[in-house]
Parts: sequence; C-alpha cells; structure tokens
Amino acid sequence: MGHLLQVKDLQTQFTTEAGKVKAVDGVTFHIDEREIVGFVGESGCGKSMTQLSIMQLIPNPPGRIVGGEVLFEGDDLLKYDSGSSEMRNIRGSKISMVFQEPMTSLNPVLTINEQLCETMQLHMGLSRVDARKRAIQLLKEVGIPAAESRIDDYPHQFSGGMRQRVMIAIALACNPKLIIADEPTTALDVTTQAVLLELMKDLVERHNTSLALVTHNLGVVARYAHRIYVMYAGRIVEAGPSRQIFANPRHPYTMGLLGSVPRLDDPRDKELVPIQGLPPNLAKMPSTCAFLPRCPYSTSRCENSPRPSLTEVGERHLAACYLNQEEHALENNK
Repeated sequence: MGHLLQVKDLQTQFTTEAGKVKAVDGVTFHIDEREIVGFVGESGCGKSMTQLSIMQLIPNPPGRIVGGEVLFEGDDLLKYDSGSSEMRNIRGSKISMVFQEPMTSLNPVLTINEQLCETMQLHMGLSRVDARKRAIQLLKEVGIPAAESRIDDYPHQFSGGMRQRVMIAIALACNPKLIIADEPTTALDVTTQAVLLELMKDLVERHNTSLALVTHNLGVVARYAHRIYVMYAGRIVEAGPSRQIFANPRHPYTMGLLGSVPRLDDPRDKELVPIQGLPPNLAKMPSTCAFLPRCPYSTSRCENSPRPSLTEVGERHLAACYLNQEEHALENNK
C-alpha cells in the first residue's frame, strides 16, 4: 500500500537582501491514511513552510519551490501551477488547512454560514439549502452551541476558541483525506487548547482523515501523534515513532527540546536546561551540521565533516547525527 502523502527532497527558497534563504532544505517524509503525524521544532525551523509548500501557498516572490516532489495519492502536486484549477480543487476538498490565528483566516465581513457554505458549494456541488444543513451539522460536531442561530453570526462575535472550532468545521467540510493543522492552538489558553486537540483527534478518527500536526509543543505531539518529525534549520534531524523518540531521543537537538520542558514524572528539584545559543542564519548555512555551535556532544568529526544525513538508529527511527552512526555501527558489528 502506498503512502497518502509522500514528500521527497522538498526545497523552498526565499530571495532576500542577505541572499538565498533555504527555508525548506531537502525535506523527505510521508503520511499514511488515518495517521496523526507531528512536526516539531522551534520557530523558524521550516515546519510551517514545509506545509505551505505542499499546498503551494508560498508567496512568490519572494518565495519559490525549487525542487522535490509532493506525491499525494501518487500524483505530484508540484507539476501544477499554484493558481491552477487542479491545485484549487485539491485545496479544501482533498487537503485542508487549519491556520494558527483564526481571526486572520476567517473573513471578518462574511457570516460563518457564507464561509462554510462557499467551500461545499464549490467543491461538492451542494445547493445553498443542503450546504446550510451540512454547515449546521458540522458546527454541532465541533461543539458550537445553538449552531442553528450562531451560523449567521460574524467571526468577531465568537471567542478565540470558538473561531478555531469554526476553522476546524471549514477544514472538515468537504471530507478531506488530509488536514494540516499549523500550530492550531497557539493563540488559545491551555484549557481551550486541550479541549480543541481532543476534538481534532476524535474528528479525524471519526472521519478517517489523516492529520499533520505542526507545533513547537512537545506535550501535544506526545499525546496525539503516532510518528514525529523533528525539524531544525529547514531540515529533518530526527524521525520515528513517538514512543521511541520520547523514550530514546537520538539527536542532541531532540534531547535539548525534551530537557527544556517540564515533565510530571521528573523529580520536583530537577532543573530545566535551556538549549544554549541561537539557530543559524538560513542565508549563511554552514557546510557542517547546523546544530554544531549549540551541541554539547560535538566531536572533531562533526567539525570536519559535511552535515550528516538521516541514518537508521533503530526500528523505523532515523537521526542525522554522527554519534548515532558510530554507535549503530558498533551495535551491528557485535
């Protein structure tokens, strides 16, 4: 069985005064049907740009997809122009996106009814009456009370959490195969975050939809994602099943991310350790490992070798680090 989405060597660059910025630098990953996959990393690591590249929503200029393949159900989406009818048919109907800030994603001068029904009339050919019925049903499904009357309200009449529920309803409207949620709970308080993430998990399971969950919050992916891709400086540095990555992180950056967040099972006096230094300038990327200046485990090999590629360090577990390659070689030679 093939993958629902398979991304191969995706490269997205931005032209700036400082030079070419490699926002997405040779990213390869896959998402299977009915799977929740997490993309983790600090701000500016390329998580969101990777997802926007899949949807061909990169602003051009200054951005441009310069290489790679995005195979969705076996069809390469990059062969279509970003404004083509083929790409417009895929956006919303086959692949939907829930953005970070619902107030900027919803049109402030249109009612919720108009925004929900437009998608269904366009992609599913529903009449206005049928689209409205389905819209009310979707609003009920995402937990909006009094959906029959609230459907005619405007976005500003909803709270932040309720607006994000509307965005989830719009994303589900045309029964997509894949939903990309780009930091969907960042602007919300912790309690609302938990409620919305549980809701998304239930909905994707009920609708047999796959979910790409983009976040900098490791707690979120620990609870919901089946597999995780850890990104740093435009590249994937570690990938594998969630349990393995949390139990046995194999890249120093992943270790640093896990060491800098509190855990309930840690001793109360355990101190959190921040990752020292800053991410590299993407316009002046070194030829060595991008994490090298911040890495507490670096060796002379790291300093004198080109950046390591993703290598198997366990079952379905990959990491881009020379330390792991040496350990793995020793284990295999025993």
